[in-house]
Formats: sequence, structure tokens, C-alpha cells
Amino acid sequence: EPTSPDDWSGMDVGERATIRLAVALDARLVVVDDLEGRNAALRSELDLTGTAGVLLLAKRRGVIPEVRPLLDRLADVGFFS
Repeated sequence: EPTSPDDWSGMDVGERATIRLAVALDARLVVVDDLEGRNAALRSELDLTGTAGVLLLAKRRGVIPEVRPLLDRLADVGFFS
């Protein structure tokens, strides 16, 4: 059973909306980076990945040449803080 909104006190609106939509659409994969959101997605039995996972997949598929420079740029702007 999907996690209930009562379990979502630590999540922001974006993560809550993402998980609700993924459950409603019976999505195969959800992209969530926030720890609370990732935990809620797992409790909702959703398969998940994060931004780094999307970048790795893009590299494997030849969409981008390298992952490291993009991860470095994300780190520079505080994405992983």
C-alpha cells in the first residue's frame, strides 16, 4: 500500500506531488533526490533513481559525453547540500 500523507511531514510539495502522481499513474520509475522523498517512494513500493542516476543513464545511452562535469556543476551550486 502506498505511504500515506501522514508519513510526509519532512517532504516538500514537489516530492509529495511526484510520489502521488507516480502512484496514481502506476509509474515504473520515479526521480527523487531528497532523502525523505526517497524513503517515501520506497515505502510506496516505487522504483526510484536520482539526478545522478539519470545522468549515468544519459551517458550510457550516448546523450551526454561525461557525467563528472555535470555532477561538479551541481555540487558547485549546492545541489548535494
